[in-house]
Amino acid sequence: TMSANRARPWPTKAAWARDDAAQELTEAARQLAPVVAGERQISETEIIRRTARALAAVEKAIRILAQVGAQVRDC
Repeated sequence: TMSANRARPWPTKAAWARDDAAQELTEAARQLAPVVAGERQISETEIIRRTARALAAVEKAIRILAQVGAQVRDC
């Protein structure tokens, strides 16, 4: 039997989708990190740009996962 800690095998297409979605979410986090951390002065324009890019990446991740069967409800 598989332990609870072990990932179960994914079909190839779903594994690619999982990895692509994870990459998009990583990009979203990268865009938002400086805004949230307040590490440096960021202009309002830069905040809007980074937020828009992060949102686009999250939306793309959702589409990728939905294409391989993830059940997605509207927010």
